[in-house]
This record gives sequence, structure tokens and C-alpha cells, in this order.
Amino acid sequence: MTQCYTLWIIQNGSAWLTLERQSKIRITGGQCVLLEPDCHYTIEDAEEEISSSESEKYTDSELYRQEANSNSTRSTSANGSQKQSFSWLEITFDYMGEMELQDDRTACTSHSHNRERRWMTTRAPFACTGVLSIRQSREVQRLALRVFMLRTEMEQQTASKESSTNGFNHQGNMEAVLFQHMIHELLCVQPEAAAKPLPDSDTHLEQTITYMEQYYGQTITRNKLASIARLSPWYYSTSFQQRYGMSPMTYLNEVRLRRAKEQLVIGKLPVRDIADQCGFRDESYFRRRFKTSVGVTPLHFAGQKRERVADMSYAYVPHLLALQVAPYAAMVNEERDVHRRPYHASITVPLPRQRQMTEALWEHNMKLLASAAPSVILCDDGKERMPYRQQLEQIAPCLYVPWKQLDWRSQLRQVAEYVHHESTASLWLERYEQSIHAVRQQLERTVAGDSIMLLRITGEQLAVYGRRNVGAVLYDDLQLHCPYDSETIEVEHIIELDFVEQCDPHHLLLVIDQEPIAIAHWERIRQDERWLELTAVRTGRVHRLSEMPWLEYSPLAHQWIAERLPSILLSSYPS
Repeated sequence: MTQCYTLWIIQNGSAWLTLERQSKIRITGGQCVLLEPDCHYTIEDAEEEISSSESEKYTDSELYRQEANSNSTRSTSANGSQKQSFSWLEITFDYMGEMELQDDRTACTSHSHNRERRWMTTRAPFACTGVLSIRQSREVQRLALRVFMLRTEMEQQTASKESSTNGFNHQGNMEAVLFQHMIHELLCVQPEAAAKPLPDSDTHLEQTITYMEQYYGQTITRNKLASIARLSPWYYSTSFQQRYGMSPMTYLNEVRLRRAKEQLVIGKLPVRDIADQCGFRDESYFRRRFKTSVGVTPLHFAGQKRERVADMSYAYVPHLLALQVAPYAAMVNEERDVHRRPYHASITVPLPRQRQMTEALWEHNMKLLASAAPSVILCDDGKERMPYRQQLEQIAPCLYVPWKQLDWRSQLRQVAEYVHHESTASLWLERYEQSIHAVRQQLERTVAGDSIMLLRITGEQLAVYGRRNVGAVLYDDLQLHCPYDSETIEVEHIIELDFVEQCDPHHLLLVIDQEPIAIAHWERIRQDERWLELTAVRTGRVHRLSEMPWLEYSPLAHQWIAERLPSILLSSYPS
């Protein structure tokens, strides 16, 4: 078993190699074998088995260490042969990487080249280990032989005391340079089938992009990204450049600058803190990079007026409208948006929206949005996982509002902060609470104690809802009685007709999707004996409603529902 990285240069003959209990591999002269630390192996020829511990080796006890770029290595060279027919050279080494210091503020200053550098033994990002083919091994073998020859000459000269100190240092330096060159070649070796990036190479590259998007505020090195992609640093940079048209570090800086622009638009932090949060430890460097990229200084960018607010989240258009902010560009569905129709004329660039958004429709909307040149784009956090996120952020700074993590009131306040309408949001919420109080008193006199269920027929399924969508108004704001545990439902819950029978609500608010399959399913349900025996059906308290705005989770929708719900429920009672 190896304790560190081991490189064999097969010189003569052939043998059978078994790695980690895998099948035997024939190795011959001209090949190289790269073994990882803690690798178990055996070698056997045609006559007898040769284990690693039994092979006769001549190993120099002197170890040397050289630091180059971000790696630090330790190497020994050895020559050994088991038989005249099979011989190899052996080089063992440790791979050392630069430590990422915990305190980035002290580790990275405006004179980052003077900072302390520390090293630690780590796993090398070799893309190919085990037996390397002759084609893969050619340059590695040439360099390894030169390293071994220089070491041999140095030993002979030292023993005979014929070399001067300067000559010895020169040869020692040359040996170290050749050794580092050899390690670089090993890092660049790729599997035989990888003349171009492997089919799943894009997946590995995307993993590094995900890492940059998530941890952009931390110190990130190329070696770190290469290890995530499981590629050598050189091959990773080359593949990334081919795939995305820029180097990984250039991409990382673009991510950091986009996040900085978003924070500057929000305007709650000083430039110094924004630079630090976005991964720029040197504020002066951040200011220079920002002006080079954007064309203005961070302070000038933060002070610009942003009147062209685009909304690429269908859910947050009503939040802007409640704040009396007409979106410059927003998605519009004329057929479904009953409660939004009065506002559609105020949207300068309407972007068509359908129930099922196709890729072609998204591309169409992206082109319209780019032509509109908005000053800022409002999105829900779901867009961060969408493939068009980068495309959006290249058009304008994007401000994300969490969807499931915030209730609609908190969402309204956050949107108001982004567009600097906090007082408008407070006034709107105050008036809403007043109207809700009045509606609650009106319903208490008539439907107090009655259970109310909103039931949706979608496709061939039935669904009920929790405290989002219409449940926020019915069960939270108006405090009406729900016949099931709505607090355990995140958004919606698929049920069977038996569930409705068990709940047996006094009122049924019925939404039927206007699709043939849902309408056909409704026709079957309305003839079912379980349906006909429901209290709400027998007393004529089934109220047919449209999908929107009853299933929308927004300020305008909830206001619309609260204003109309009393007349809907009270219509089934005697005057």
C-alpha cells in the first residue's frame, strides 16, 4: 500500500498489475503508472507474484521540497527491478495545496502579494490515475528520466567532491523545475476518450458555476473550482473557456459584480460592506473593477433613478400594482387575469404568459425584455434555479423576493423596499386590515360556525388548499372555519372524493379548470352519490368560482376576494 503519490516509469519487460482488487492490467515498457495514496496493489509476472513490499528498490533517503505557483511538493526518486526482464523507476511525492485562511479580512489586504502563504498536504486533482497509455506517458516519462539523471549526477558529484557549490545549486534548481513540469503534465493527462470535454463534463462545469453563485462572497481559487469539477486546473480552465467564452475567474468576478449591483440598487449598505460581502476584500480594487465594467462608480450607480421596473415574476405584479407602481414590463395573461385587467393598459411592455410556459415563449419574452432595457428586474427566488437566470442578470440587476419563505405581507414590504415605497405599503396594509375587520364582523352575524372549503378540480384530481392562496383570506384574515387541518398543507393537497365526504363542509367554493379532462371529471363527480349527499350540495351552497384570483397569493387578489366573499356566501341564505 502506498503512503503518498507514486509514479512508476516502466522501462523494460511486462507484468500484471492489480489495483484495489480490480481485474489484472498488463503493463509494459513505455507506460507510466500513477498510484494514489493508500492505494493497494500487487504486481506479478508470468512465474510469481511480486508485492510492493517485496520488490527490491534503491531509494535515496534525502527528500527535497520545492514551492511553485500554488502547489508545494515533496519528491523522492528511486530505481528498482525485480528481474532483468521487468524494471521500472519509481518517484514518490506529496501534493501540497495552499491553505485558505479562515480570516479573509486579515489574509487579503490591498497588498495581497505580501500576505502569509501556508501549505498543507492534500489530494491532487489528477483527472487520470492508474495505468497511463504510452501516448499519455510520453512527455511524463521523458521528464521523469531527466529528473532521475540529474539526481544521479548530483549524487556522484557530491560523493567525489568535484562540483562547486554554485554548480550544485544550479543542478538542484534544474531538477526542481523539471519535477514541477512533470507534475504539471500529470495534471493535464486526460482519459483516452477525452479529446474534447466528456459528455458529463458540462455537468461538472455547471457544478462549479453553482458553487460560485452560492459562495461568491468567500475566497475562491481556481484550484478549488477544478477540484469540484474533478479536473486538473489547466484542463478545467481550458474546458470552461471553451464552454462559456471566458475564464473561471472572469466569470466569478462577473457574478460578484452582479451581486454588488443588486445590493447597490437596494441601497441599505455602504460601498465598503457591499464590496466585502460580494467577495472583494480590497474596496479600492472593487471600485476600479466596477467602473471598468459598468462605466460609472458604485456611488453614482446607487444614486441613479430606476423608473423602468420590470417584473419577471407573475406572482409579484399585483404587489407592484398595490404600491401604485406600474411595471414597465411584466407578464400578462388576458384570459385568466380577471382582477388585473384594469391595470394592463398601464404596462408599457406586456409579456405574454400562458399556463404552461414553453421554451419558445420564454425566449420570445427574453428578447422583448432586452429590447425594453429595464433599469431593474423583480423576480421570485424560483428564477434563481431557472436556466434563464444568467440571461436576466445580463439585461439588468435582478432583485429576488423569496416565495415560500415569506408570507404575502412580508413579500409586499420587501417589494416596497426594493422600489422605495415603504410608506405606501404601510398605508395599503393599514387600509386592508380595516376592510378585513369590517367583512369579518359582517360574516360573523350569518355564517359563524359554518365550515367552508375551496375545492378545485384539476385534470382528474381534486385539490384543497392550506394557508396560502385563498386560505390566507378565508382562514387567517377572516377566521372562518376550515373542515380539515389546513396548517399542515404547504400550498395544495391532492385528495379523493371520500375526503370531501368526511369533511362535509357547509359551503363549497368550487373551481373547475377550463380544460376538457377536468370538465369531464366534474360531470362524473356531480352524479356520484357521495357528492349528492354532501350538506353543501343538498342546501344549495356550492358556489362556482373562476380560478383567478381565488388561487392567487397576492395583496390585490386577497382584497378582491374579501370584497366579494360576503355577497357570495350570503346569497344562499334567506334575506
